[in-house]
Amino acid sequence: MQTQKILLWAQWKRFLDYVYWVRKGVLAAWQGAVSCRNTYSIACKRNGFKLHTQLGMIFNKLSRICMKRILLSLAFVCFAFPAPSLCPGQEPPESVPDAQPGGRESRMDPRWPPLIARLVADGMDKERMGQVFSEPALPWSPVFMAAKVQELYGSRLGAGAHIKATPGRDDPRPRGYTPPASSGMEGARELLKEYAPLLAEVYKRYGTPPSLIAAVLLLESNMGHELGGRLALQALASMAATLTLEQALSGLEGYKQPQPALRKDMEKSIRDRSAWAYRELCALIRYCETGGIDMLRVPGSVYGAIGLCQFMPSNVSPYGVDSDNKGVVDLFALPDAAHSVGNFLKSHGFSEKLPIKKQLEVLLRYNNSGSYAALVLGMSYQLAGKRVPAELGMFAYGGPRKAWWPKTRPGYRLPTLGAYRIN
Repeated sequence: MQTQKILLWAQWKRFLDYVYWVRKGVLAAWQGAVSCRNTYSIACKRNGFKLHTQLGMIFNKLSRICMKRILLSLAFVCFAFPAPSLCPGQEPPESVPDAQPGGRESRMDPRWPPLIARLVADGMDKERMGQVFSEPALPWSPVFMAAKVQELYGSRLGAGAHIKATPGRDDPRPRGYTPPASSGMEGARELLKEYAPLLAEVYKRYGTPPSLIAAVLLLESNMGHELGGRLALQALASMAATLTLEQALSGLEGYKQPQPALRKDMEKSIRDRSAWAYRELCALIRYCETGGIDMLRVPGSVYGAIGLCQFMPSNVSPYGVDSDNKGVVDLFALPDAAHSVGNFLKSHGFSEKLPIKKQLEVLLRYNNSGSYAALVLGMSYQLAGKRVPAELGMFAYGGPRKAWWPKTRPGYRLPTLGAYRIN
């Protein structure tokens, strides 16, 4: 049934395209004929029989050309357009996944075929997309968009609102992956000692202090120990395929129904987030296909960030660095991840000579959270053995809320360091 609907929809759209172009051709031919006739009539009245004969020949030739265009357009519709029905024994078109019982489509989530059609239209390989999205490890889930809804509107959905369990592959990891250091602050100090030559090279090339690289990796992925509990592909594809508020709210439990004014705002936000996720999904697929990476083994955050440095896929192309010249930017390898962080910060204007406020503004380009920027910079000072500036430590470590706060929304809660608390 699903296959028949997709087939009929695709054929009907194709028919409408043909009608549009035929109508356009007929109108152009008719307008040309009318224009020639009018010009012919006026000229004959002014210039007599000789011009009448010449214009008559021209008019006849143009009429024949216009009629040929009309006939060719009609022939194109008759011979190129198939009957808009699925006859017994008819093979499905190439753009639709296998429809045989027990085939790929029978295992595929019904929300994936429209998304696959968009990806194929944007240049992705249709057979490869059919194989990937029919994998049991890649179910659609509303919890990824629900997480964003809860982040943006949590206080208005009630204190009891919480995200449901996420289906899919648990804790996926690239083959042969091992974290570069231990977790926590001790792991960050271990990283600074064991990889001092690498971090010195990054500092020389990009001007990013080793302690800041370690702080970013610590806060983003806990030195590679927390890469995300689900596939980045599942997160981005699920958000891209989540188009309505009802779909997003199905990933939450214990929430209050939003008021009409809030619903309108939430629906617009979901559409915007879905479009953003689709762009990131395309970037992720291109990154994996270009580098020969198995996209079904790429873990990511709830929003699809990947690697030790938790880059969004669209940042890999402009800022990712292949430091070892292997032909691929491997963000799960420390050399590429460290160079990529340094390149990102340098590209956005980071320098040790900048005032603290300007440094925080650059870090906000990495993660748009004032507490995140302050915490990273404060950890960087601590890892370098320097005293944390008072204006930074006042709020980075649980101080007064009235302290200066760089570009964050009102009411943002201060972070708790937990395992990362600095004494």
